[in-house]
Amino acid sequence: MLDWTWKPLVGAYFAARDGAELLRLGNAAAGQRIAVWCLHRWVGHGDYSDDRQAGRRVEIVAGPAGQIPNMAAQTGCFTLIRALPTAKDETIVLSVDDLIEESGPFLIPPYGEVRAEDYDPPWLLCYTLPIDAAPRLLATLHDQFISAAVLFPGYGGAVQAWKDLSLWR
Repeated sequence: MLDWTWKPLVGAYFAARDGAELLRLGNAAAGQRIAVWCLHRWVGHGDYSDDRQAGRRVEIVAGPAGQIPNMAAQTGCFTLIRALPTAKDETIVLSVDDLIEESGPFLIPPYGEVRAEDYDPPWLLCYTLPIDAAPRLLATLHDQFISAAVLFPGYGGAVQAWKDLSLWR
């Protein structure tokens, strides 16, 4: 399983925070970048009644947000990748990239006017910034109310938000 968020700015917070912390500690390498990965929104959704899709291997799942406050605050979800057995009782597990490329249009649901042939890859994109931009991004996200105080409800989040201030002030 791989965790995601439905809100790209939340993903940007985690990348910026980690990058700013590396800079503070002096552990950032020259040319290092922070990254936010984006998965096409159609991946893992849809009506899988078609026999060709019955063995789907990518699903977007959510935990019980009512019982996990951080997940609710971060609009968290998971990409669940199922390994399928082969005819020889072997199990094959592909990387996310290979799985998405292999599955192609069968990951896209037949909603309304959306047709698989209308969508071309890439299904997975990566946006990066130089690590030196991390503190400024963290400050910008704070101005947009994306901070540890919001993403981690409770005292721990408030304390972390206060500590994060030192990363960009």
